Formats: sequence, structure tokens, C-alpha cells
Amino acid sequence: MTAPAPAAPFSPWSLGAYRRPRLAVLQIEPRSADSLALIHEGGATELDVTGIGAAELAARLDRLRDPAAGEWATLRRASAARAQQLATGHDPDPDGLVDLLDGLDRLGLIAETDDGHDVLVADHARLDAALDRAAGWIAAGRREIGGLDHAALLDLARSLLDRIRDLIAGGGQAGPFAPPPELPRGTGFHAAILRMLVEGWAVTAPLSLVATGRLLARLTGTEARFSPPPGCLYDIAEAERHLGVVATTLVLAGLPGAARRALPPADAPIPETGIGLILAAEAMTPALLAAIGDDRIGALLAARDSGIATAVARGVYLAQYHVSARITDIFLPAMRMALRPGLRGRMRRYHVEESGHETHELEACRRLGLDAEAVINGLPLPPFTAYVEILGLIADRAPAAFPAVLIVTEGLPGRPNPMNGRLAAAGITAADDAEVRAHEQINIGLDHTTMPRRLGAEIPHLGRDDARRALDLYALMVELNARALGWLAAFHGDPARRPVPDWLPVPARDLADWARDGLI
Repeated sequence: MTAPAPAAPFSPWSLGAYRRPRLAVLQIEPRSADSLALIHEGGATELDVTGIGAAELAARLDRLRDPAAGEWATLRRASAARAQQLATGHDPDPDGLVDLLDGLDRLGLIAETDDGHDVLVADHARLDAALDRAAGWIAAGRREIGGLDHAALLDLARSLLDRIRDLIAGGGQAGPFAPPPELPRGTGFHAAILRMLVEGWAVTAPLSLVATGRLLARLTGTEARFSPPPGCLYDIAEAERHLGVVATTLVLAGLPGAARRALPPADAPIPETGIGLILAAEAMTPALLAAIGDDRIGALLAARDSGIATAVARGVYLAQYHVSARITDIFLPAMRMALRPGLRGRMRRYHVEESGHETHELEACRRLGLDAEAVINGLPLPPFTAYVEILGLIADRAPAAFPAVLIVTEGLPGRPNPMNGRLAAAGITAADDAEVRAHEQINIGLDHTTMPRRLGAEIPHLGRDDARRALDLYALMVELNARALGWLAAFHGDPARRPVPDWLPVPARDLADWARDGLI
């Protein structure tokens, strides 16, 4: 979540879903010239084959008891094609054998003989290769970056590794009674991000947690054995992306600028109501943004360089696509809780209102010359992956803070996201297109900048610790968003770079340059 998989299009069930099917019958017995019986473990199934010939059909079906029969490849393709035609309202031409097999499949008489072991082996090999790459990337950075604080990097790695051991041993928890995400004063920005990601992955991405533990054990020279979860349930590509987040964030933790820049005022009053929390977060936003630093995207667009503006626009819409495609996932931990009826009702409505908006960002990417499949199968820069993951953790572990952190997504009341207008002013004509601006117009029409207030107003009273924590988490998310935009300016501000980044998008030495410039 991290970079999301696109919503799967409707795909009807067919024989095409099997990898290595076989007809699961023990015996095929012609009973007469026009009938035969399929003997199986559940009994017998009689088939009327008038006009076909029982003996000929019995011979064909008998061959299909063997998963290696050459006919299966053609039958699987034909079944899939026919199912898709039916699903789209078309009437495919009759195909007696395929229709028969589809019917037998509905009766449970088609079996899968493939054990998926080849996929498991391939996944493990891909994960090993990703670990090698991430470890090599970090090692190169440690060799090449002058001034890297190796002690801070390794101390953080050891601390995270200890926590991963606890989590894998059974310490992973979810929900409000799990340890809430605390941000002690003095905790560095990147350290805070990694600690929260590790906590979240213990619930949402166990393969990523194992991969992170293995990477940190290799980095620290620690003897640690972490076995991947059994089977092929989890996304190996997601684990790669998460390794990219871990590697880049870990190196940044040892570079200048690792301290948090945006903190709630130490003397700020602690609100006691949900709406009070939202108003307090809104009020401190200008000071938080001022503490973070310059608007680098604005500076790039102000240069009026069409090549740079196009590259930045591609980066903006690519990031927005991936965040929008995953943003509705973050509501789920809170929505399944027994929240107050008004709060849960508003959250459910908000979830519906946000669903599907990624189609508009995808269209923007197309208008700017990006291949749609490359965008869908690609990923954003690492901090955008972290952004969505941490929003989900907050919804799970600190639900009182969730309405406040949504301000980062929606903007302050009456001030929606200005990015389309800024891109249009820089000469990006696609940014003025109605389809591209549809998400923005939907948000304006639904008054989404006041959604955090509407959610907060449903919380009549807050505990002081919850309110304090919420303001701290809000400040962290404001900073994460700003640093993510700094990444975007640094990476996509160079038109020579590939427009869709890799999960380790640049050498570590480039991160060092960006950190010294205050970009990230």
C-alpha cells in the first residue's frame, strides 16, 4: 500500500483459472449409445449424450483425466473467453465440450493438480534478490557518503531489529488497546517513520516485516533467522517496495536533517473535544509548514521551463494516482470498530465518496504521455508509500487522531489542493482539463476540506493523552507530506530521470545531496 495493486476488473469464473486441471473422476462408463456415467468419489453423475456418441465422448473425457493432456490448454482458453463474453452480455457460439466441462466444474468434478511450488520458489528467489539489492544499496551509500552518521544508522537498525523479533514472536497487536504510536521528544523524523512502519507491517504486511528483519540482521551482522510466512498469500512486489522505503529511510536517518522539523508548540492547550482537536490542528498548520521550509515544487514551476514542468506534473499525478488508489484502504481499521454511530456513519460515507478517484489521476498521467499500464504497475517514490501505510496505522492504533491527520489529505477549510491550478499556470494544459480536474471538483462539491471538522464534531469528548498524541501525529504527517513533496521535486525535477521510479529510485549518494539541500 505502498504502491497499490489496481482494482481488479470483473473476471468471471472459468476453467482458465486453473493452472493444471484434470477431470476428477475415477471411471467413465458408457451406459448406452446415448448415455454415460462419470464415477467419482461422491457417487455417479449420469450424462445424456444423445447425438454425440457415448463411446467417442467417453474416450475424450478419459484423456482429460490426465492433467498433461494437450487439449487442456485450448479448453482453458476457450472457457475463459466464453465466460468473458457471457459476462459482457454476448452470446458465444455453442461449444459442446467446453460447456460440458464448465458444467462438470460447477459440480466439483474438475480438480487442480498444480501445487504452486514453482511460484513459492520464485517468490523466495525474488525476495532474496531484493534483499541483496537493498543491502548492496545501503553498503554503497555507507562507502560513498561523507559525513554519514554510521553509529546512528546502526543503533536505529539494531533497535528496529529487536522490535521485529518481538513482533514476530507474537508481540504484534492491533486496535486501540495495542501500544499507541508514541513519538518521544528527541526521536528523529526518519526513526519515527520506520518505527511506525514496523508496527503496522506486523499486522498488514508480515512478509515485509520478515524481509525488513532479514535486511537489518544482515546490516548489523546479527544472527537472526526469520522465515517468510508459509504459502504464497502475500505480495512479493509489495515487500520489495517496503524494502525500498526501509533502505532509503534508514540512510536518511544518518544524514543531516534527520531531526523532526515540525512539532506542536510545547505550550499549546490540549483540546478536550473532537472539533477542538481539529481546530487546534488547523491553527498550528501555518507554523508547522514554516518550520519545514521552502516550497521546492513552487520554485521549479516558477522557472517556466516546460520540460521541468512536464516532468514535475507527471510526478505529481503519478503520486496522486497511487495515494488515491490506496486511500480508501486506510479507513477500514477504524470503520470496523464500534465507533459512535454518527462518526462511523460519516466515515462510511467519506469512504464511498473517496472511492474510484484514482481514475482521474490515471487520465492525467495518460494526457502527459505516460503509459497507463506502466503507471498502474509502477509505484510512487518511497515516502508516498510510507504516507499511506502510516495513515492506516493511525486509523488502527490511534483512531482519535484519524480525523485530524485527514487535514493533510484534504487541506484546510476553503483551501483545497491548489496543485492543478499551479500546474496549469506553469503551462501544463492537461491540468486544466475537466477530466483531470474531476477529483478536485468532486472534493469541492462535497466540501471535503471540512470533512475532518465533520468527523471531529462527532467526538464529544477526548482523553488528554489521545488529544496530545493526535496533535503530535498530525505534525508528523504534515512533515511527511512536505518531505514527500521534496522528494518529488528532487526526483521529478530532473526531466532526464525515468518518469516512473524504481523501488530504489536513486543511488544513496543522491539522497545525501538532497538531504544537505534540505529537500528531504
